[in-house]
Amino acid sequence: MNSNIPNDVVGHVVFQARKQTNRPLETVATRLYSRYPLKMFVPEQASSNNCKWLYCVSFGGGLVGGDCLKINIDCHESTKTLITTQASTKVYHCDKDIVTSQSNHYTVGSNAMVFIMPDPLVCYKDANYEQSQTIHMVSDGNVLLLDWLTAGRIARGEVWQFKRYKSTNKIYIEDQLFLKESICLGNTENMRVKESFGQYQVTGHAQQGFSFGFCSLSVFLPSAWTLSIENWCSKS
Repeated sequence: MNSNIPNDVVGHVVFQARKQTNRPLETVATRLYSRYPLKMFVPEQASSNNCKWLYCVSFGGGLVGGDCLKINIDCHESTKTLITTQASTKVYHCDKDIVTSQSNHYTVGSNAMVFIMPDPLVCYKDANYEQSQTIHMVSDGNVLLLDWLTAGRIARGEVWQFKRYKSTNKIYIEDQLFLKESICLGNTENMRVKESFGQYQVTGHAQQGFSFGFCSLSVFLPSAWTLSIENWCSKS
């Protein structure tokens, strides 16, 4: 059943819209595949509307040094999907030059609405983490991507003490690169990450690509905060 999924892919989900008699289109997961160290599931009662929620969870609550996750999520025409996590994903320390990585690939069909809104990433002391997120969408697709992280295990005094953090987001519209945004954080000879952020303990950026326009926003906050994401789906 999963023979056509590449060996290096640990998660693959396909959402399609299904017609209902005298009712709005229903978004359903027609394929839901995941394997260790990832678990993906779609609860039936997560939302009171036609938006499906996809939860991505790592076993043990985090990623250990050397983990390499590749995830493909396809959201077909007229689907409504929210992709999130149950809690912040933790990235544990990496020995020597070992790198922990994650690569997410999304496709967004015509009139589809996709909200990629995970909890913030938490890089532990000496973590070395890279991630990339690539979105291929059509001109009348809709996507909101939130990419953010906290300073670390703040309660234990681990504030911006990871080795390196790199995140790259790319959005293609009709197969043409529309946006590429990358952030790379790491200590240098002249400046440490902790010094450069000062009082700020949360950073991230959001990209919104809707059929009526596009915008990008970067944020820096003095403490962790949460988002009410139910409203985003209830208005879609």
